[in-house]
Amino acid sequence: MKDFSRLDRAQAAEHDVNKGLDGALNMINHMLDDKVKIEKHYEDVPHIMCSPAQINQVFLNLLVNAIHAIHDEKDNGIIKITTKKHEQHVEISIKDDGKGITPENLSRIFEPFFTTKRSGKGTGLGLAITTKIIKEHKGELRVASKVGQGTTFTINLPFE
Repeated sequence: MKDFSRLDRAQAAEHDVNKGLDGALNMINHMLDDKVKIEKHYEDVPHIMCSPAQINQVFLNLLVNAIHAIHDEKDNGIIKITTKKHEQHVEISIKDDGKGITPENLSRIFEPFFTTKRSGKGTGLGLAITTKIIKEHKGELRVASKVGQGTTFTINLPFE
């Protein structure tokens, strides 16, 4: 896991997070069906210096989790993706109206190998890797969730 998420400065490049989010959405398009609607609220945000592949992996992990949360609970749902400039950071928010996360699980979701998915459906590494990548980029990842209402992951990444 350490090698997978290590930020290699040689791979750092200027990155448009809006395009990165769209790329991640294209990669998971096959998972989207009539049950999941995507709402994009992108502002014109500064580009960030990062490993684009790693940041796009973060987006992919969070979007797949949001889709699973909706598929597990409802006949249909919405994922809202928002980007905006906040002080010296680009803020990215991925919000679903799926099943939500219990308080007991919320305190553990970033632990390696912790998963609430059925056996064979998840490794429990996605959020652990996501957290490590964000920290390597000097960013912050927050989560807010209510059972039966959904979950919001908010990422803050500095721009230079």
